[in-house]
Amino acid sequence: PHKIDILKVNDDRYSINVCNFGFDAIVAATGARLSRKGWKNAYRWGIVKAIFCGRFNNIKVRADGELLDEGKRMLLCTLGNNCYVGGEFFCSPRSRNDDGLIEIGYCKTVSLITFLSLIKKYALGQHLDDPKTSRHFIYRQGRSVDIHSEKQIEICLDGEMLPGHDFHVEIIPGAISFIIPK
Repeated sequence: PHKIDILKVNDDRYSINVCNFGFDAIVAATGARLSRKGWKNAYRWGIVKAIFCGRFNNIKVRADGELLDEGKRMLLCTLGNNCYVGGEFFCSPRSRNDDGLIEIGYCKTVSLITFLSLIKKYALGQHLDDPKTSRHFIYRQGRSVDIHSEKQIEICLDGEMLPGHDFHVEIIPGAISFIIPK
């Protein structure tokens, strides 16, 4: 067994992998709702919706008390305890699940053309190292993150949607034992 960290959200929810909000949470929430209604390609329709109404999010994010991007509009933000979201996006490439830190990847609002150019680098986990894409991201590691939105939003906790206006996320180091396969 290996001790790993978990993310605690507010006082009653937990995430082992990634919490995300903004664009990708809108995709996940829309896809889940449409999937329950039997729609085919529900998550692709979620992307379409998010392109039109999920790129300019008025969400204030504080990492260890520091306001990121002076509270300007954001595209998306991931709070990583592990590296991947959605099984294919390498959103938190520097994350480790046993270091007692949250990897915070905040993407500033960008034009649609710039957004489309970011997707491949983001999916491959190269968005923080490539100078063309890294300038659109604010990267931090921290122990707690506070999220505030005047408008109700949903954050995604390992695929589970949680609605609200205010969220407090903190890391709980070595919270659970996990058996790592050989």
